[in-house]
Amino acid sequence: MSYAEQGALYSDISQRQRMTMCAREQGYIYTADGRADIAALGRGVVAGDPQDIDAVIAAVCTGPNWDSISEDQALLSATQSVWPTVAAARYPQSAS
Repeated sequence: MSYAEQGALYSDISQRQRMTMCAREQGYIYTADGRADIAALGRGVVAGDPQDIDAVIAAVCTGPNWDSISEDQALLSATQSVWPTVAAARYPQSAS
């Protein structure tokens, strides 16, 4: 695990497209979440807020399973695992 490898993943356009689509799919689910910060991030991602989407991508690229997200299920799991942290960072006024 190196920063260079994480940086390469973060800037790989085909991987970013996969991560964006995964985040958007999860955003639709999380918009109905009862936790305000989780739902706010979901709405932002669904609406196409580039900062929200980039925050999720950056978290996935630096998360504990970043090196195994070539499979869709691993990417989904990584996205779900970082969502609460990203939501709290992006929407602290909404966090419980």
